[in-house]
Amino acid sequence: MLVEKRLVVFLLASVLIMIGFVFLRVQLIPPPDMQGQRLAETPGGEVPGAKVPGSKTPADGKPTSLEPGDSKLETEKSGEATAEHDAKTEGGAEKEPAGKELPASESTSDAAASAAPGATVQRTVPEQWLTLGSFAPDSPYRILVTFSNRGAAVERVELVERRDNGLLRYRDLSKKHGYLGLHCRASDSGCEVTVVGAGTPAALAKPSQGTMANGLRAGDIIEEAIGEGDSRSIRRPSDLDAFLEGTKPWQSVTLRVRRGAGDAAVKAQFQATLDHHPLELIQPEAAPGQPGNQSFLLGLCGVGDKKIAFGEDELPEYLSLRNSHWQVGEAKKDEVVFRQRVPLGTEADAGELEFVKRFAIVPVSAGSGEDATSRAYQLRMTIEVINHTATPRTVAHLLDGPTGLPLEGWWYLNKIHPSWGGAGARDVIWRVRGKGHSLRSAVQIYKQATDEDSTGPFTSVLAGQSTVEDRTLDYIGVDTQYFSAVMQAGKYGSPASLLCQDAYAMPVGPLDAVPRAAMKTLNTTYRLIDVATELPPDAKMEREYHLFLGPKSERLLADFALSDIMEYGWFGWIAKPLSRLLHIFHAIVGNYGLAIIMLTVLVRGLMFPIGRKAARNAQMMQELAPEIKKIKEKYKNDLEKQTQAQRELWKRHNFNPLGGCWLMFLQLPIFIGLYRCLSVDIELRQAALIPGLEWCSNLAGPDMAVYWGKALPAFLGSETGWLGPYLNILPIFTIVLFLVQQKMFTPPATDDQTRMQQSMMKYMMIFMGLLFFKVASGLCVYFIASSLWGIGERKLLPKPAPPKNSEPAKPPESPAKPSPSARRTAAPEKKSFLQRLKEKVEQADANQRRASRRKRRD
Repeated sequence: MLVEKRLVVFLLASVLIMIGFVFLRVQLIPPPDMQGQRLAETPGGEVPGAKVPGSKTPADGKPTSLEPGDSKLETEKSGEATAEHDAKTEGGAEKEPAGKELPASESTSDAAASAAPGATVQRTVPEQWLTLGSFAPDSPYRILVTFSNRGAAVERVELVERRDNGLLRYRDLSKKHGYLGLHCRASDSGCEVTVVGAGTPAALAKPSQGTMANGLRAGDIIEEAIGEGDSRSIRRPSDLDAFLEGTKPWQSVTLRVRRGAGDAAVKAQFQATLDHHPLELIQPEAAPGQPGNQSFLLGLCGVGDKKIAFGEDELPEYLSLRNSHWQVGEAKKDEVVFRQRVPLGTEADAGELEFVKRFAIVPVSAGSGEDATSRAYQLRMTIEVINHTATPRTVAHLLDGPTGLPLEGWWYLNKIHPSWGGAGARDVIWRVRGKGHSLRSAVQIYKQATDEDSTGPFTSVLAGQSTVEDRTLDYIGVDTQYFSAVMQAGKYGSPASLLCQDAYAMPVGPLDAVPRAAMKTLNTTYRLIDVATELPPDAKMEREYHLFLGPKSERLLADFALSDIMEYGWFGWIAKPLSRLLHIFHAIVGNYGLAIIMLTVLVRGLMFPIGRKAARNAQMMQELAPEIKKIKEKYKNDLEKQTQAQRELWKRHNFNPLGGCWLMFLQLPIFIGLYRCLSVDIELRQAALIPGLEWCSNLAGPDMAVYWGKALPAFLGSETGWLGPYLNILPIFTIVLFLVQQKMFTPPATDDQTRMQQSMMKYMMIFMGLLFFKVASGLCVYFIASSLWGIGERKLLPKPAPPKNSEPAKPPESPAKPSPSARRTAAPEKKSFLQRLKEKVEQADANQRRASRRKRRD
């Protein structure tokens, strides 16, 4: 007992010392800003170009990627739900009419410069941003897509579906501040608005002047932002971001802007009501100091006999399709078109190749069914290549996939790999025609890219495949815990064969920006190498794709024929029924926390006969503890007789010491199934335990009561630390209940060995609390409800009656309390735990030798 007290005092003193050290460290030595070690989104236009994997840098050290032009941006109509734009740019120049062919000097770069590898290209097309979809609550769209004509790329995709109460169905759980819905870049004039999404708070902002239309628009310069108790001057996009981080959803803010240039410039004031942040499925994520990476970039990888080297993004001797500004084509409802012409040489008869990229989204029509809702989560993409030369040309292109998928919860979620191994936060998935679902995890891609013996960062997903069937994909995409961006060929409902020369899984951005401890956060994508096609003069080649961009809902995935990308693991047979039960209970009570409690009651109710038997066994064990102690004292020198006497005692009382194990074994599949259900079911993400409270607002993750990431050492409080960056209340409450249950119902120890085992169980329970500290709060709710049920079940059961043919067990008489002088005399004779353990071992050895001699005599 003395050893236990000393150990408890030591642990308490250690905890107090650690807490004191942490708080003194915070007060005296403030921790450095860890934001620079995390992946962060770079404000548009603030950072110059930088090299990404696969790009080439000339010997002079100047990157071939081009800086954005200085021309004014095209003004968007902020009040509409489609990508309809003004006919004039901010500077007043007319846009080229739809379909008009521009001369090479206007639509592309200077011919001589474009023919020189690595030459800087002078562009005449300004950089522009466009949007499709709308953020408005009554919008028929499910996605809001932002495009850039630099590379004709998708810059970001936001999920904007609403619930019946008007709130976002899928909001960004990592961003608690208000959402404005515009994007800016740093220019010579200040913080310049580049694009405003339709239906966003910025698009609906009301001006103080009655003659001005609602909403901010591209080209506006934000000079000042005013909120509740905060007013600051805005000079750069980072200033606006810092201001918004101090706001809350539904808060009203005032923005003072300058519109126009020169003498025509006017100042205006707009008032906007912020909203929750929608989940950004695709975003131009970048490491600090690096530019954002765009999605679905195209590259010219083969013309005739010319082909790119392994690892290159495109042929360097031609105009870059990835970095040049494409001409924005005709504007149609729910569709944007980009065009670019690539000169094939300096000779007059060399001709050009024209590339066309079309993107379109689908609205949900009024009164449509679930299938129309599924269609709204697609982005259609068509690529055309036209041969404007007098001779046949063999052309091949490559297409990169999406980048910047969400990282939320990467430090606590447990994603399942379809094969052996661990999955990452953003993994490349694919399926070859006629084969099963495959996954290349971010961890595998990171290790391949950083391995000195590897051939490079590119990993072929079709390695060794030579037949047409083996190079035909059903789909390929990037997958996260709850969301996916997957590409299929053909149209929605009738996918076609996605035949390619090769396909790669690869990292995006510099690898040194990702710590090895956080390798699962690596930004990944795929690259498709198209089959080379011979184009006669004036002929056209077309590739049609549809992209699923949305949540991993069973219904949505089934509509897109993507059901196998949802991985439940080995316990899917129990996780799927549990998920359906939770949905049924949620339909009744309207709260997933209560639904989990109802599921617990159902499970424990069905197992009540087994649970009652286990509880009675535990009670019987407590009642028999004095008898067992007597037996051990009586036969302490003969283990064989001691065991035989215990068996007779158990038989006389109809007691089975292993009878209580069935409850634990039967609950184990339920526990694992619920854990998998919480890790896969999208409906449990963003489900609050108590609606209206920010605490425990996501049952699929920890309850995150208090942020303590910077107050603790990194090995404890970082995302990869033992405890994580948040103090979680529910795991502590769960472990306390376990300890209370153990204290209340564990039979008293009958010897030193049993006492030691019980002490170890207590400390093991605390260690389990550390392991489960980052577990989903929904699972903690299940444990808490199950523990309370077990305590109530034990308390309500009557004590077992002794058998009629046996006398009731009498507790051993307490020895008389010795006098102080006797205690002083006996104190030196008290043996330590190690001495007692040594005596037990020697006694057991002597008993074994005695039994061996008896057998030899017999």
